[in-house]
Amino acid sequence: MLSRIFKPIRGLFGGTVRGTAASDLSSFLVTPTRINPRQGRLRHLRRHIELSTKVLEIGPLARPIAPKAQGYNVVTVDYADRETLIKHYAHVGFSADSFEEVDFLWSSGDLADAISVEHHGTFEVIVLSHVLEHLPDPISFLNSCAKLLKAGGYVTLALPDKRYCFDLFRPLTTTGQWLAAFRQKPTFHNDAALFDYATLAVAKNGELAWSTSKNKARDITFVHMSLEAAYARFFGGQPRNPNNYEDCHASVFTPASFALLAQECHALGVSPLALDFVSTTREHEFFVHLRLVERQPISYHDRMQLLALTAKEQSDGFRKVSIAARSFARTAFKELTERVRDLVSA
Repeated sequence: MLSRIFKPIRGLFGGTVRGTAASDLSSFLVTPTRINPRQGRLRHLRRHIELSTKVLEIGPLARPIAPKAQGYNVVTVDYADRETLIKHYAHVGFSADSFEEVDFLWSSGDLADAISVEHHGTFEVIVLSHVLEHLPDPISFLNSCAKLLKAGGYVTLALPDKRYCFDLFRPLTTTGQWLAAFRQKPTFHNDAALFDYATLAVAKNGELAWSTSKNKARDITFVHMSLEAAYARFFGGQPRNPNNYEDCHASVFTPASFALLAQECHALGVSPLALDFVSTTREHEFFVHLRLVERQPISYHDRMQLLALTAKEQSDGFRKVSIAARSFARTAFKELTERVRDLVSA
């Protein structure tokens, strides 16, 4: 599925980028080199993982990054046990044999509380793929990771790039939003996040993720609710029961916007994990390594450069969005909506 690899944006931690003019940010984006798709993805995600490395993998399902069957020294965490996961995802077509045994169950609250105490401070790497963006309170999660890591340990992430998935039209998440969530400590998504997810999520040619920025309006359709239905659901009636968890992407990123979030939260002292590496986007995702180190500041120049690069990334994402003729758009909307509903309900 994935067919390209990009060199990382280096120097965002430690000040190497400091002093570079905004016009020079494009020098960090380099020509991709074609390699084996699966090896390329795993090469990034296993960058700090050997067979002997003590790893905590969160939510591996049937596609573990550090499979126990291959001899990795890994402890797994998921929201349900293996048998339940196999039944829940039976419609996806995963082989039952590919599901990892689940060592600890965790669905909300402090991750460290779900892991037995003898493991605290012992993991060298915590790895998770397409999980962080779903969490209502990412900073608290990163603080939980810090309790479980050795000094100098890594949190390794695979994250969706909003330009290449159903988050295309959603605004980027800011540090202020993460800080507000950290203060409030929510265990479920608020109505604003669910409303935005319901009304702005889109599919392209019936797919929820894609690998090109050429986006024609005739190929794009909304995925979930109409504007009126979402308003009635989240703002027009009685408040929702907070114990009924509803999932969504709570955070929306591009590589540079995530780099800025991570750097600012570490500089403020609210996150003990500093940005060590961020890749440019491969197909629809990018890869990040955060490291447990002492607090370090972020300079004016680094912030400005990351903001400039974030603006460039968004501009690239929207540059080729074209508008369809009204008559064609009506037909396309009807056809694509039916395809997406079939996809989501499958």
